[in-house]
Amino acid sequence: MPFIYKAMKLGKKGKADAKNRLYLNKLFTKLGIDYCERCGSRIRLTFAHRFTRQHCNTVDEMRHVARICLKCHMEIEGTPTMTEEVDRLIDSRDDRMTQAA
Repeated sequence: MPFIYKAMKLGKKGKADAKNRLYLNKLFTKLGIDYCERCGSRIRLTFAHRFTRQHCNTVDEMRHVARICLKCHMEIEGTPTMTEEVDRLIDSRDDRMTQAA
């Protein structure tokens, strides 16, 4: 019998995170970034933050996250070079994000 996850109640911070992820998903999709910025995959996309638990809800704050797949996120998460890797991905992005506003 498969394990069934119970729905978790979100607190104030969890609700804010969910809202920000929804916003970022829409913004990145609008910009045509519907793929992993590291490997190109379109499966299980997440956001890697330059800074821990950065709440991103404006185009300007979007410069602190990269859209990457779960596999790539797991490979770089917690490594000494994670910040540099995320910075490299963000810096390699073209100026499409500023045109979305």
